Amino acid sequence: MLFVTAAYASDNHTTTANTITHETDTSVSTQNQAETHTQEINDNKQISTDIQSRIDDKSTGNINKEKTTNKKENIDETEYTGDCCTTIMQISENEAVISFRRDSTGSTADIYVVNNTSFIKQYKTTGSYFFHVLVSNDGWMVGTGGADNSNINRLIESRALSMIQSKSITNSDLNYIGNLHRQLGIGHFIIKSPDGRYGSEVYRNGAMINTGTLNYGDYIVCPNSKTYYRKGNCANDLKTSTPVYLSRLITLKDPYGINRRNIMTYHFKRNETTSTIDFYAGNDNGAYVGRSTAYLRDNIVTSNRRIAASQLPTSVNGMFIQKYTYILNASYKPKVDFVITTSDSITKMGNNITFTANLKIDDRKINTGYVIFKLNGITVKDKNNQTVKAYLKDGTASINFTMPDGWSAKAVKLTSVYSKSNYGRIENKTYFNLTRPDTHIQLVNRTFNTRTIRITGVLLDEHNHNVLGENIFAIKVSGLTLKTNNSEAMLFKVINGTIDITVTLPSYYKSGNHTVVLSTGTRGAYNGCRGNCTITLQL
Repeated sequence: MLFVTAAYASDNHTTTANTITHETDTSVSTQNQAETHTQEINDNKQISTDIQSRIDDKSTGNINKEKTTNKKENIDETEYTGDCCTTIMQISENEAVISFRRDSTGSTADIYVVNNTSFIKQYKTTGSYFFHVLVSNDGWMVGTGGADNSNINRLIESRALSMIQSKSITNSDLNYIGNLHRQLGIGHFIIKSPDGRYGSEVYRNGAMINTGTLNYGDYIVCPNSKTYYRKGNCANDLKTSTPVYLSRLITLKDPYGINRRNIMTYHFKRNETTSTIDFYAGNDNGAYVGRSTAYLRDNIVTSNRRIAASQLPTSVNGMFIQKYTYILNASYKPKVDFVITTSDSITKMGNNITFTANLKIDDRKINTGYVIFKLNGITVKDKNNQTVKAYLKDGTASINFTMPDGWSAKAVKLTSVYSKSNYGRIENKTYFNLTRPDTHIQLVNRTFNTRTIRITGVLLDEHNHNVLGENIFAIKVSGLTLKTNNSEAMLFKVINGTIDITVTLPSYYKSGNHTVVLSTGTRGAYNGCRGNCTITLQL
């Protein structure tokens, strides 16, 4: 992919826009306006080249003072007249938001938003050319503000594009931009990669440079002020509010702005085949910082729509203006490595077992989303009958599970499912084996003054849980099996482990102590066992 400053206009002065856009309204008459202004990038290309030749590309960035002084046109965004501000928020490597607030005492201007196959760019031409925002189709974001000098602003834009092309953020780059801002005495610049790496530079009475990585919910507020530069986290707020709302609210609350105008927001999301950028705008009326600036607002011009300044709302959400959709890789098929394991290959009912899913996509450990587990096709749920979700961290998700009572001793199929719009449904399975637990019988010794006796007790498994289901018992008393009139062994049913059997003994049983033995055979879920007690007949 080629990244050049003049990428926003073609030789015939028409805007290149191979993206798919969805509009809420259109005005064809604005097409020519946008196309005319985007051509200014080409018109000034030679000026940027001339100045570039007088700058040390990697260090001092000294510009001839006479030239710089002549090019300090309108101080459009300074500490004294107001202060522009960029807010960047990281959601994930596939989602982020950038908001830009312009501050100026000037009259209503046209703010242009143009796009090509690689970028969306926001800029103005009133006074002179000044780009504010770049968002690439793969999630790079740039915001900048400062004194209104088109030549220096173009050099900053060129360096930003170079950083995006090389996918690197270096102190050398940030120092270079800081030296450009030094010529003006004021400015800010911030750039963020899709994976959260960022670099920022703020110049006012010296430069301040910061680098690092933004994680989920992290944001940076970067105005033309070192004092009001700040970093925060809104992960808890993201549970109840949208990223767009929070990004705009944070920008509205930035106190370092006097002549507050539009806040323009770009919400980037991507999957492996497409990316989208939703564009919102509204007016900052100053209400959150004790000011009244609703009268300061600018028109917005896209490639086929014009939004008058008077249309911009002052609500936090602003108004949705346009969606840009980029086709990244229509034929993409991810390389998926999804491995399901269990802590034990053989276990029993009542035992704890750990289910683990390890997920890599294109050799990257996945850190977003969750997996669910299924046993023989039945989704694992908690005691409240809610699906158990195992969230991925460093590519791994796991749950501890207690095998329920009553399961047959055989192979169990464990399935794990990961579902995310980026990749569709991903699942895999493994097997582990259940073996029968041992059982035992607890019976009560009792005394009777009749040959009709009652045998009570419980049939338990290894965890002293009642054995579930139906068990068939035979009974011996003093070594003799109790039989029917047909000389067949008498059989007794025990349901769910509760033993309560009443039987009349033959007349040959006399007074005294008698040993009673109950026995049950092996069944699908449990091993068989036998147990005994003593009954005393007092006849």
